[in-house]
Amino acid sequence: MKAGVEDTTSEEAKKWNGFENYSFINTGEATKLSIEVDVAEDFTEYMNNAWPKALQKLKELAEN
Repeated sequence: MKAGVEDTTSEEAKKWNGFENYSFINTGEATKLSIEVDVAEDFTEYMNNAWPKALQKLKELAEN
């Protein structure tokens, strides 16, 4: 988002091109979350910091 408008064409936005796939798998006793991520190497540190926070929040939502 840039100035309230979705930006998909700027050079900065193009750096974020990649994908995130999420799957919930019923194992019979629990639900397994499988995540497949492909992002630019420049964003590895950001993702490594953001994912634990996001997964903790997802856990809290799922357990309540």
